[in-house]
Amino acid sequence: MDLDYYDYNYDDLITRPGGSELIAQDIALRCPQGLNTDPADGPLCGVQPGGDIAGFDPNGGLNDQVIRDDEGNFLRTTPSFTNAQELQTSGLDFRIGYQWATDTLGLFDMAVQASWTNEYEITDTNGVTTDGVGKRNAEYGDRPLVARVESQLVAGLAERLATALTPWCDTSMPYQDDQPVQMADLDGDGEAEPACVGSCLRATNFGISNLLDDRINSFTTVDVQYSYELPAWGIQQEGSRISIGGQNVFNRTPPKLNFDGGFDPFTHDSRGAIWYARYTMQM
Repeated sequence: MDLDYYDYNYDDLITRPGGSELIAQDIALRCPQGLNTDPADGPLCGVQPGGDIAGFDPNGGLNDQVIRDDEGNFLRTTPSFTNAQELQTSGLDFRIGYQWATDTLGLFDMAVQASWTNEYEITDTNGVTTDGVGKRNAEYGDRPLVARVESQLVAGLAERLATALTPWCDTSMPYQDDQPVQMADLDGDGEAEPACVGSCLRATNFGISNLLDDRINSFTTVDVQYSYELPAWGIQQEGSRISIGGQNVFNRTPPKLNFDGGFDPFTHDSRGAIWYARYTMQM
């Protein structure tokens, strides 16, 4: 059993803001009084009920990092690195394992390892401190999950043949999507609704119906590998091995997210089931 506690404090940290945070800053600069579709409430700004964009200044906002077309429609972000004052993080990493031997099937080795984040506080250049534990951290792009668990079983199916079957499981716990959602009265009924400014169509295509649902569900994948150690033969020395296996063998789909690609690429893998065969030769 291994148990490690860590506590790090970084000064003069260099970071890069997330795309959604840049978009939120760009909108705040272009619409200082907020998104508005009702002339009675002040200057019109943002996407209007007819689809036009009001209050757009081609030279305003963060036009060097948030790229828009001539009509004001969002195209892409080009974030640049910035200085953050400080990052303080702490947590636990632990592993527990057990081995047992059998007369006919060889050696079995089972282990579970996990990580738990207790603290992840980042302070920006304005002195504002953000608690990022369990959040997607759209502003900075880091993913300090509250917990992540991995389990593994190595089975020596026939020790004399040097074969091994290795299934293992990886689980990321639920966390929060803190991507800002702009609210505005888009249909003039007096009630504010999400004004996602260019991302509503993307959310519809991904099958996301509630933009205010900020929960990113847990995600578990199962991998398996079978390997066979080959005998020495010719230039092939002992230790050469043939392996076949698969990753995410049940073809699980990662949780949906209103983000480029429809998932969180820093935490999850959307490629589905991957099968492989590998030959490793020792010389």
